[in-house]
Amino acid sequence: MKRTNLIVNLALVAVIGTITLGTIEALPSTGPTVAQASWKTMRQKQKAKKLELGASKKQVIKKLGKPERDDNQMLTYHDFVLYFENDKLVGSDLPEIQKKVDKKIAVKNARKKQLKGQAQYFGRRPVYDLQKMPSAYKAVRSGDEMWYLYNPGEGQPLLLRVDEPGDMTTVYVYNKKKENGRGRLLYTGRTIYQKNGNNNQNYY
Repeated sequence: MKRTNLIVNLALVAVIGTITLGTIEALPSTGPTVAQASWKTMRQKQKAKKLELGASKKQVIKKLGKPERDDNQMLTYHDFVLYFENDKLVGSDLPEIQKKVDKKIAVKNARKKQLKGQAQYFGRRPVYDLQKMPSAYKAVRSGDEMWYLYNPGEGQPLLLRVDEPGDMTTVYVYNKKKENGRGRLLYTGRTIYQKNGNNNQNYY
């Protein structure tokens, strides 16, 4: 009798085990595994490192996929954040992108310094030299002022030099949208008419 009960119990255990295993195998997948999620995050991060400053949010999302959060000027992914201004990528907490930001700032500062030096050179050139080279320095009289336009090249903006009564010279970034053409002020100094000799002669 005991032997019969033992056989029956073993049979029941086998049946229950089979049913349980089948139920577990039939359970639907609830999402990606930890390994899959980690791989996706790593791929997103690698792609993000190659993003160029100025990319639009739409371009970024197309490349990286949908972010966890979109706060208008900030896209948050699993372990990094991207910052935007006027829908353009301007920074991130990723070191690779921050290096690009730092480089852009350094280049911008270098160009500003270079432009200031060019404006100083332009402002200190004697009037005599400017009027000897009309192809390089376009001269225009405006009332009692004399204007000179100079293109320093290298992607820099046009410079406007204004020689005013009272022997004062100012140099501006030329702004064609303004009636007087005067943009940002770069240089102010005394008007130089000749390198040597009489500096009071007017060569207008």
